[in-house]
Amino acid sequence: MAIAQHRELNASEKMRRRMEERERCELDVALIRGAAYDKGVVRGHSLGKTEGLAEGLAKGKAEGKAEGKAEGKAEGKAEGKAEGKAEGKAEGKAEGRAEGEGIGIANSIKIFLAARFGTVSDELLARIDVVSDLKTLQQLLAVTATATSLADFAAHLPSV
Repeated sequence: MAIAQHRELNASEKMRRRMEERERCELDVALIRGAAYDKGVVRGHSLGKTEGLAEGLAKGKAEGKAEGKAEGKAEGKAEGKAEGKAEGKAEGKAEGRAEGEGIGIANSIKIFLAARFGTVSDELLARIDVVSDLKTLQQLLAVTATATSLADFAAHLPSV
């Protein structure tokens, strides 16, 4: 019986050792799983942070681009409007000056004709008023100095 008891004790001891080994393995597996989980959380956090940063940058870039485009468009429109206004004003001044110069030359022609030849007919005055081209008016002013009569001057007027 001593051998049977001894065998039984050995079997119990083996069983106890196996159970301890199994518990150690389960503990190791739990520790490994916990470490893997923790590592996964850290990696996931890092990956999520990287992806979030990339998405945030892309979204921010898109919004910034849209805002910049809108601001640039508004600034360009304002600058274009200002430039157009300035150009229009300059053109208007130039046209006004030219028109004023033309009126001044036409009035000078009328005054010179009246001084040289006396009364000028309303018809001839109206024909002078119709001429708007500055070059033509300047040529007619020179003609007033050399014309021998109102009829001679009238011959130089452009036909209507």
